[in-house]
Amino acid sequence: MKILLNSWWFLLLLAVFTQCQDAREASAGKTYEAYCGSCHIPPSPASLPKFFWAERVLPEMGARLGVRIKAYDPLRKMSWAERTLIQQQNFYPRQALISDEDWQALYDFILENAPDALPENPPLQLEAELPLFEAKPVSLDRKNGAFTTFISFDDTLGLLIGNGYGELLNWEEGKAPRLLYKTKTPMLSYHKAGAQEFLLEVGEMRPSELSSGVFHKMEGERMRAIQGNLHRPVYALLEDLNGDGRSEALICEYGHYTGRLSLLEEQGGGKYSYENLLNVPGILRVVLEDMDRDGRKDLVLMAAQGDEGVDILYQEDSLQFRRERVLRFSPVYGSSWFELVDYDGDGHKDIITVNGDNADYSYTLKPYHGVRIFINDGGNQFSEQFFYPIHGATRVVARDFDQDGDMDLAVTCFFPDFERHPEASFVYLENIASSEFQFKPRAFPGSADGRWLIMEAGDYDGDGDEDLILGSMTYSLMPIPKALVNRWQRGNTDIVILRNRLN
Repeated sequence: MKILLNSWWFLLLLAVFTQCQDAREASAGKTYEAYCGSCHIPPSPASLPKFFWAERVLPEMGARLGVRIKAYDPLRKMSWAERTLIQQQNFYPRQALISDEDWQALYDFILENAPDALPENPPLQLEAELPLFEAKPVSLDRKNGAFTTFISFDDTLGLLIGNGYGELLNWEEGKAPRLLYKTKTPMLSYHKAGAQEFLLEVGEMRPSELSSGVFHKMEGERMRAIQGNLHRPVYALLEDLNGDGRSEALICEYGHYTGRLSLLEEQGGGKYSYENLLNVPGILRVVLEDMDRDGRKDLVLMAAQGDEGVDILYQEDSLQFRRERVLRFSPVYGSSWFELVDYDGDGHKDIITVNGDNADYSYTLKPYHGVRIFINDGGNQFSEQFFYPIHGATRVVARDFDQDGDMDLAVTCFFPDFERHPEASFVYLENIASSEFQFKPRAFPGSADGRWLIMEAGDYDGDGDEDLILGSMTYSLMPIPKALVNRWQRGNTDIVILRNRLN
């Protein structure tokens, strides 16, 4: 009887303890949701290993809540000018915005639920041959390594390549590269609108709150800055948005803690007005499409910094826009690019995304990096129908490369698994059953000769099919096997042209 009573008391105490533990866990979870969900989707503690939470993410998170832990100083590597700017904006409050009790509960909740390591993806089964394409590596200079920042194909000028030295080069096969223009900092965009030419230089390549980017217009031999003080602009688009016969310029100011999508409107006499359309950091691309079929051009954009996702800015009146968030991702996803295409042929634009940015606070191989296809239900509601895991996926181009009636996908990967799969810095997904989302993954011989950051498609050789041009940047943001670094330095491949053999 005594043994039974003791067992009963033990079970009662265990039940009470479990209920209290569950209550504390639920309370800590709500605290986490409240503080981490105020600016973006709260990432699951299971999305990063315990080490990165403890040593990288939580110190930064605490600093943004006014909590200093482990002598962490977020401003330690910044210049005086940037330090002053950040302090004025109060990005790192001097007074804590969270109580000690809540911070400890949040801190413990994350570390108790974070894994020691993330699960590994299944081994990548890449076909080593890419029979549809012939690879031609190109060296544009005698400098070691590669620093390609921009690729474009112009019907009259041909292949254009921008680099981290501020040069815009014109390259024709069999000829030496021709320098067209030179900017002070890396050149990330070039546009030609009739006889007018525009160039975009980034200013600061590294994460920064300093605004030193410039949008230039060529006037004969003279380069005129029509808009300076741009905040790390990474992408520009010229288009007549409102049908008045004059092109507006949309500029993605990626920024850092802050950023924006800005609009330059020509006012006549060579003057332009500047308007901030959307205060969101991390905007990296904007695409024009009439998404609601009202005859006006809408803007579809991706943001990749903090509150990651895809937005539609519906143009309701001339250059007046209404924002709608259509996709939202965890801030650890590392969104990198998107394509807006009609994947399933139903007349509605679908969204294909890649996420694989791995250069911030948590460099590790992540099983949720890869390619995703989101299908439009006809009312601009998008649902994920396909995911293909690829480490470090950075750019995607969706085209019917083999002209068999479906969309094939070409993917560059700036942060692949360099130790085990360096060849996966480029992955070609050949569509073999479109409605079932079945793809055959392929690489090309020599795909590890570059670190592919950017990519463009076009009929480079004028034979009626789509070719691919890949741009390499071997600047290192992470540990890379020495043998691979040596290979890049010796080979000195700046771009590779994948010539389509179909025609």
